[in-house]
Amino acid sequence: STIIMSTLHDADGDEVLGEAVAGPAGPPLHHRLTRSDPASDSDSDSDSNSDSDDDSDDDNDKDDVTMVDTSGEVDRLEIQIRESPYDLPLHLAYVRALQTKAKGDNDRITQAKRDAAAKFPLPAEEVWLPWLKFEEEHVKTEQDKQNVCDLYELALKDFVSVSLWCAYCNFLENKLFLDPSPSLDAVTHVRQTYDRAIAACGLHVTEGGRIWASYRTFEQRVLSTLFPSSSSSSSSSSS
Repeated sequence: STIIMSTLHDADGDEVLGEAVAGPAGPPLHHRLTRSDPASDSDSDSDSNSDSDDDSDDDNDKDDVTMVDTSGEVDRLEIQIRESPYDLPLHLAYVRALQTKAKGDNDRITQAKRDAAAKFPLPAEEVWLPWLKFEEEHVKTEQDKQNVCDLYELALKDFVSVSLWCAYCNFLENKLFLDPSPSLDAVTHVRQTYDRAIAACGLHVTEGGRIWASYRTFEQRVLSTLFPSSSSSSSSSSS
């Protein structure tokens, strides 16, 4: 056979260099073009589409794996905590994982926080304040209220925090004024809690003023709500 180089034309009239392979005494048997032919492009596109579909399937598989890994992370952290019960970062990671994966399982999340609180002083901003706020929103009975107060007392043993003290006093104050006829003992209890807050951090250089301002607002509410006549006479005399 003989290989003959020839100039061919494609469907658009463009020249294409190619090889013609001829038999011993006959016309070329086929042409091999240097530019890809449409059939090859079609096959390539099909392969590309197939690869794209495969990639999409792979992405979906990865998403599924991520969801499974979240659950696996909780189980892994539980095992690690059993092996290293006094590792605070593990406990905090476990709480965060539960809040993401088991968002509705409040009992499990609360127990994880209690387990951590029994072993370590917990960060006020990251753990205590969100936890206490959640518990406050679910207070329905006097026992629930007492449980929240106990949590506040536990939190205040961990840190001298103006934010914690303000939140505690405000919680007691709001519960006090929900009662249409609060007792003087209840008022005294809130006042004593404010006094404790003042003693603990009333002289804080940058945030101590928050305690004083909240305490003053409480006393004004007591005068205007429980002793309205005294409040009005006081404002008359001041004017």
